[in-house]
Order: sequence, then structure tokens, then C-alpha cells
Amino acid sequence: MKTTGIIISAMSVLFVCCSSEPSGPGVGPECTLVWTSYRSGPPNIWTLELPNGEPKQLTYFPEGCGRWGVALSLDNWVYFGGKQNDIWQLFRMKRSGGAAIKLTDNAQYDGDPTVSPDGDRVCFLTKRWGYTYYDRELASMPSSGGEVTRLTFWDGSDDSPVWSPAGDRIAFVRATSSGRFVVMTLDPDNPDSLETWTPTGDDCYEPRWSPGGDKIVCVLTENGIRDICSIDLPSGEIRNLTGTDWSDEKPSVSPDGKRIAHQVYRNGQWDIAITEMDGSGSFFLTDDPAEDISPCWSPESDWVFWVSYRDGDREIYGTRADGSEPAYRITNSTGDDIRPRCWAR
Repeated sequence: MKTTGIIISAMSVLFVCCSSEPSGPGVGPECTLVWTSYRSGPPNIWTLELPNGEPKQLTYFPEGCGRWGVALSLDNWVYFGGKQNDIWQLFRMKRSGGAAIKLTDNAQYDGDPTVSPDGDRVCFLTKRWGYTYYDRELASMPSSGGEVTRLTFWDGSDDSPVWSPAGDRIAFVRATSSGRFVVMTLDPDNPDSLETWTPTGDDCYEPRWSPGGDKIVCVLTENGIRDICSIDLPSGEIRNLTGTDWSDEKPSVSPDGKRIAHQVYRNGQWDIAITEMDGSGSFFLTDDPAEDISPCWSPESDWVFWVSYRDGDREIYGTRADGSEPAYRITNSTGDDIRPRCWAR
């Protein structure tokens, strides 16, 4: 166990609430907005070059793709899980479009990829060694395809892998035999080097690395309340960054490492909040009766995008991270648009 204590920082809450303003191209930072859309039926990956581009369908999978995890490598390959013949497999394709290249051909689920920072390897979830429906393991392979290496050996389920910025560790969530969720790390070159970073008796999940690789931000559940916490590496000191009676989930660390966007359930509604990485304060970016969830940052840390249900279906919204502008509707389709992420040009 790598924990030495928990520091709780009371959430100093300000309200900087954005009104809603329908929009289209013409707003937002210069970046590529990527999301999974159900506008054509099964989920597929769409992109939009902000601020002045048009929505573009990147993938055309009749059975769907991109439902769990879409990753981009430095050399502009997009990795995702795609469904063929009712089985999810791993694919990649060029960011500019073209044919999808199948990387795995397994009788069980492969998906939720994360690419190493140097672009050489991809880590993903697989059920190929599973004996039960919930038995998922971590595996890796060369990013262009090839031999699959098993990384975890567990009778239960491992989930949510994310590569560290230096590429020397992978953080993930393990469902223990007691039913708890714990955050663990391993060295991909030495899978036996497992370390657990969760306090005894608490659940911890949704790990995200800080840009410097010295912290893991995740959700910590104590007494039924979900808070955003940071885990210092290598000391294991855990700092509760929100510390309210509300429930906080889906942390997204800003590229500059200074703030965390996350969703908060309060007064019967989900809203988006921004919390300082050091726990010194927070404010609500949205205050709308409709559901606002799943935030992500722009590459320059100046905009936040999220999924909102305020139009009767799920659309992507965005605004400046300081709350100084309205909440702009970025997508406008008849199907749900979910899981936004931003890529640098």
C-alpha cells in the first residue's frame, strides 16, 4: 500500500454560471474537436476543426465504433474499438481519414485503447483470457499491430488504462475480490511491478495523470460521497480536492496541469465545475437543470467542452474555462453526441 494519509481541502465554491447560446462554427479555440455520435444510428467517430470547420464523419462502422476510448498517437494515427460481426476489435486509421486497419482478430472483446507517448505501443482491454463475462485484462501490442503481450493476470476485472506522460507506467482500475475499486500502476516492461495507491476500505477509480507524471487524479469514494482527489507519486499522499457533500466524477486535468474540470451532482442535477489542482478553490462553470457531464480541455487549457442534455438530446457544448462567455452549443444533431476530446492541430 502506497498511501501515507489523506489531506482534505474544503471546496471553496464560486458560481460563474454560463447561459446557453446556440452556435455553430465560428466559436472556440483552434483545435480539433473529436466525439462519438449516434446521429447516423450506431456510434461512429466525428471531428470538427474549430473554430470555422464543418462536422466530418471519420468512421463508417455499420455496427458502431468509438463507444469506449479513442486515442491519438504523435504520428496522427487514431486508435479505437470497432464492432464487427458482433465482436469489438481494435482498429487504427489516419487522422485525416481513409481505411480502418484491423489490429486484432479475437473471439472476445478488445477495446479502450491508450497509446504510449512515443507512439510505439498501444495498451488496451481484452477478454481473450477471461473465464467470466466480467474478466477483463490489460494487454499491449506494437501500435502498428503484431504480437499481443499480457500485462495483468487477475481473476476479476481490470479497467480504464491510461499511459503516464513519460511512458514508464500505466495506471488502471482493478475490481478486487471484495468488490472494491482500487487504482494501481504497473511498468509495461515489467508487468509484475504492481503498486496499489488506494486507502483501505475506499473505492478509487477514473485515474488521470498530471502532465508532469508526479500525480494521479481520480475519484475517491468515502462514506458514499465521491470526491476528486490527487495522489502524489511516489509518496502516496492523497489529497481530497473537493471535500463537499456533493458527488464529483469524470475528472479531466488541464494540459497546463493547473486545474481539473469535472462533473458534480448537486441539487438533483449534474453540472461542470473547475477545481484548482492544489485544492485552493473551485467554481461552477455551468448551472443548468439539464444534465452537463463528461468535460474535456482544449490543448491550450483555455476552453472546456462537455456533453449537455439541455436540447432534448446530448450535444457538445463549450465555453472559456474562466466562465467569461456563454455556453455555446457546438454540435446540433438528431442523435446523441458524447465523449468529447480535443486534439492539437
